[in-house]
Amino acid sequence: MKLLDEKFLSDLGFVRPNIVPYKQDNNEVKFIESHKNSPSTFLYLQNNSRWMSLDSNLFEVFNMYSHYKLARGHCICTGMGFLLRENWLLSKKEVEKITVIEKNKFIIDYHKKFNPDILDKIEVIHMDAFDFRGKCDTFLADNFEGPEHLEVSFLKDFKIMNENIKNEVSWMWPLERTLNKHYKNYIGLSLLEIYNNIKKFFELKTLPNLTEEELFEFCKIYYMGDFNKCDFSRIKDCEFK
Repeated sequence: MKLLDEKFLSDLGFVRPNIVPYKQDNNEVKFIESHKNSPSTFLYLQNNSRWMSLDSNLFEVFNMYSHYKLARGHCICTGMGFLLRENWLLSKKEVEKITVIEKNKFIIDYHKKFNPDILDKIEVIHMDAFDFRGKCDTFLADNFEGPEHLEVSFLKDFKIMNENIKNEVSWMWPLERTLNKHYKNYIGLSLLEIYNNIKKFFELKTLPNLTEEELFEFCKIYYMGDFNKCDFSRIKDCEFK
């Protein structure tokens, strides 16, 4: 299967921010060369513990497609990361303002040093996202800490922030991963049924009303094209790998 590549992103206006190796005290942005089947990767390490990454296939950018697609008006984003999402949103004409909530001072200072042109175009607020109160048109969350399989914990945290940050439309990473997991495991439920159950159970009222086709698009691009519809008449084709 041919996966999506960087051209798909560049056609949508994505430009890669400056990401360079850098070390300060117990914080380090480190470059790892490709090895066998593993792509080269930039890592952010704090006390030698991995906090975020960007591989040469730009998998982490494809994860942000739904954020880009839904963004409009004033966008509040949590988690600055490598500025991948924010720099991409700057290319979208429907986006009027970008506010980023980031609690890690090293990350903010890193981008002041290496991406000052991007920071000049966005509002940066140095604080914990859970303490922030505000309102916007689009709320995009990507500040969750801990193992990614803790989906219930992430969704509960997202609900708290959604109550503190009034918005018309919201989305969170890694919602597509949660949809994928249950789509492949809970035989017979469509993506839309799973999505609506999540909205209802966690009372996430500003998650947008989407169709099965739109959810499928989000999941397919999240996985760089490696996502297929389940044929529920053939259970073996729906096994979660």
